[in-house]
Amino acid sequence: MILKNKFIFWFLKLLGFEVIAITIYPFIILNFDEIPKHDLVRIINHEKIHLAQFKELWVIGFYFLYIFYWLKNIITLREVKDIPEDAAYFLIPFEIEAFLNESDKQYLSKRKRNEWSRYIKKTSEIKQTYLETDQKNNKS
Repeated sequence: MILKNKFIFWFLKLLGFEVIAITIYPFIILNFDEIPKHDLVRIINHEKIHLAQFKELWVIGFYFLYIFYWLKNIITLREVKDIPEDAAYFLIPFEIEAFLNESDKQYLSKRKRNEWSRYIKKTSEIKQTYLETDQKNNKS
């Protein structure tokens, strides 16, 4: 079910999070005022990928792992200079899967169960690249 709820986005902004869409199972909540019309289908598909992830992990497992990976990324990357401040979010395996496949309208119909777990390795590889680049920059 897709909802429009300005209060949630106001509250998230108050907490320092700039978001235009969020999935709180079983709802996709969109900030229609901030979403360009040409991006709407892509963003809804992104959120639908999260709904599939929620179902696979029985909702509570998704929340637990999402927070776990986000905190792990914050801790792992806290020493890295010149890194986007939202890198911890973008390196969550659930987000990597959703971002890489949000433009494919058929993705959900061909998606394998627990596909998000394939992106754990990708997360580690990207973090390693950040860390190695930071070490090289600090030596010079």
